[in-house]
Amino acid sequence: MVSTIVPALLLPGAALLPEDEKGINETYRGALETRTGKTFAYVKLLDAKQLINELVSSVLGRTLGLLMPTAFIVLVSREDYPDSAFLATHGLDKVLAFGVESVGYPDLKRRMKVSGDLAVEELLRTWAGWCDAMLFDEWIANGDRNAGNVLVGGPGEVWLIDHGNAFTGPNWVPLDLDPSVAVQNEIARVVVPRLGLPDRYRALNRSEAFTVDCGKLDTDEVIKESFVAAFVSQEEIEALRAFIANRVGELVRLTSVRLGLPVLLS
Repeated sequence: MVSTIVPALLLPGAALLPEDEKGINETYRGALETRTGKTFAYVKLLDAKQLINELVSSVLGRTLGLLMPTAFIVLVSREDYPDSAFLATHGLDKVLAFGVESVGYPDLKRRMKVSGDLAVEELLRTWAGWCDAMLFDEWIANGDRNAGNVLVGGPGEVWLIDHGNAFTGPNWVPLDLDPSVAVQNEIARVVVPRLGLPDRYRALNRSEAFTVDCGKLDTDEVIKESFVAAFVSQEEIEALRAFIANRVGELVRLTSVRLGLPVLLS
């Protein structure tokens, strides 16, 4: 079974994050009401493609067993948030937004108090899951795994967040979803130059096993559980579905190129 997205309502009183915490999107931290009770989460108001990217990436990643916070599709009302610039700009009284459970950990950039490659290098000294994260970003064509897009808990506990730029970018159209396309892979860019040949081959072997796991996912169920049909056309749905399925067959090749290794493909 694939992971599910939890429907929720953003209750009044959530705090708008300041500029240095929220990134480029209007983001709140507050209480959500779900079918099973209340929980605290971060809620981002996003354009349709970014919202889809977040929802689909969450379903895929959590189904694969990657450490990612519980995801929500959240109803936000202008009645409760009259000062929302997003709702005002789009002329909306209500909107569906993306939410993630508040797990209580800082992003890597804030935890390490350094930026860029130094933060990623420091993380990789203790994080055994870097290879799966690299492969996941390759599968979903996510070029935006910066130091602010991982949350760091205890040793080896790294949560993946922020996938609004997946599937080649935040404004993709069906023609962009070519399963053979290579986009920037930030983890590979930082890590691979520092890997010896044995580690490179271990990563390539892991890509083969990872590909098998990806191929087991039911893409129809992924699309259904991601609420994609609420936001885009049938043409876009079919393009996304095909990309997810066909990208699996490109993963080993794409990874071998990242690693600078030859690979024999049947």
